[in-house]
Amino acid sequence: MASIGDFLSREDKREVIVESVACGDVFKMNLTIEEGIQPKHENEVSRDKYLVIIDKTDTGDFIGFSVVNSKINNNIKDNHLSHYPISAKKYDFLSHNSFIDCSEIKEIKADRFAYNFDTSCGKIEDYDMNLVIEAIKNSKNMTPKN
Repeated sequence: MASIGDFLSREDKREVIVESVACGDVFKMNLTIEEGIQPKHENEVSRDKYLVIIDKTDTGDFIGFSVVNSKINNNIKDNHLSHYPISAKKYDFLSHNSFIDCSEIKEIKADRFAYNFDTSCGKIEDYDMNLVIEAIKNSKNMTPKN
């Protein structure tokens, strides 16, 4: 059965998807080193991750996101302050309690996001997102961009 997306051009699909994503939306996507994600094994080039939308550029060319990790990343400075815990009981897309990495905002090109995301998984509640944003702002890894 055809969907509306089958009748849209690539550019129209990109525009619809990029315009519809909002802060707190969660997607599962196959990410690469280009997006700042290290594969788990030597012969791999990507890995599936949940990503939480933080923001997008005014032009819509890039989408900023944070990743969800199953455990705290010990390679991050002040790692205990840079991870926001989220519960599998509260967020049914999770199979176990996890952490949003608040140490940095990663970027993905809007075109890549629009054509390669697997599914929308849910949304982080406003209360939690406000705390995630504050943790990101307070991260020692973040530097203001001009």
